[in-house]
Amino acid sequence: MAMKSVRKIATPAYQIAIPEVIMLTEFSKFPPRQVKFSRRNIYLRDNYTCQYCGTVPPRDELTIDHVIPRSRGGKSVWENVVLACMRCNMKKGNRLPEEAGLKLLSKPQKPHWLACTSFHTRPQAHSLWQRFLDNAYWNVPLKE
Repeated sequence: MAMKSVRKIATPAYQIAIPEVIMLTEFSKFPPRQVKFSRRNIYLRDNYTCQYCGTVPPRDELTIDHVIPRSRGGKSVWENVVLACMRCNMKKGNRLPEEAGLKLLSKPQKPHWLACTSFHTRPQAHSLWQRFLDNAYWNVPLKE
């Protein structure tokens, strides 16, 4: 019978087996339900895609563009920033998209916090987790 290898953390004095399942006895609170306004989240929201021409250039060739330029009173908020390739951003300059002959592919908006939880990859489920996942599924109270 094959033995399953156990992953361990090594310290100078000990080797500690890494548990595959950790069961919480308490839960303090839900994570924040606000999406942080950051470069990373703008790139994720716009899927690393120019919102004017639809190209997906290398990340270092994308810029954050203010739809209503700051020079015209535009704010740095979710609803006024989009990703633009350098070419489209240079073409637009400090004009409105319509004035530059550009059209937004989608209206910029603040992402819902639940959508942001799927921005990051999920760990692969292990077979040992199944018992705990099944228990959580069947025992959760349902709303009337």
